[in-house]
Amino acid sequence: LGQTLLLRDVTQQETREQRLEVLTRVLRHNLRNDLDTILAYAGEIEDPTVRTAIRSKVKDLVQTGEKARDIEAMLSMSHESQTTGDVAEVIRTVADQLEADTDNATVTVESPEQVTIHTHRELLERLVTELLENAIEHNDQPTPRVAVTVGTAETPKEVVEIEIADNGPGIPEEEYAPLDAGTETSLNHGTGVGLWLVNWIVAHLGGDIEFAEGATGTVVTGRLRA
Repeated sequence: LGQTLLLRDVTQQETREQRLEVLTRVLRHNLRNDLDTILAYAGEIEDPTVRTAIRSKVKDLVQTGEKARDIEAMLSMSHESQTTGDVAEVIRTVADQLEADTDNATVTVESPEQVTIHTHRELLERLVTELLENAIEHNDQPTPRVAVTVGTAETPKEVVEIEIADNGPGIPEEEYAPLDAGTETSLNHGTGVGLWLVNWIVAHLGGDIEFAEGATGTVVTGRLRA
C-alpha cells in the first residue's frame, strides 16, 4: 500500500575520493617532474658522495609517488566485481617475473597445483607483487631468498593462507606499528606507503595480514577468504 525508501548520503565518501585523486595527481605528475629535474642537476655535482646521497633520496621519493599511483589504481579497481581466480597461478606468475627482473634473487613457491578463490585478480596480483618486491629490495644479503607457501594443513577450507618468508634484515617495528594502531602520528609513522597499500588491499579482499620475525628475516602471513 506504499513505498519504503532507503537514502544514503555519499557526499563525504565522494569528497574523500576527490581529495585522494588530487593528492595522487600531485604526487604522480607534479612531484615526479620536479624530482626528474633534481636528478638531472645532481649529475653536475662534483663530489661523488654528495651526488650519490642526493640521487638515492630522490629515487626514494620517486618510488613514493609511484605508490600513490598504485593506491589510486586500487581505488578504481575496488569498485569492480569479484571473479574466480587461482591464487597459485598468480603467485607463480609474479615470482617468475621478479626472478627474471632481478639478477641474484631467488623466489620459491610451495603450493597445491590450484587454489581457487573468489577475489579481485588485479588487487591480488598487486598485493603479491608488493610483498615480494619488498622482501627483495630491502634485503641486505648477497643472494636474497624469498619462500612463498600457500595454504597449510591447519588452514580452514574457507581461508587461504599465504606465507612469505625472506632472509633479509627484517621489517623495523616502527614500520608496521601504525598499521596495528590504524593511524599515524608525528611520532608513530612509517617511512613510506607500501605497507599501507598492502594493508588496504588485504582489508578490501576481506582478509588480514600479520608480520613476524622469522629465523633469518621477516615472515608475512596473509589470510584471504576463499
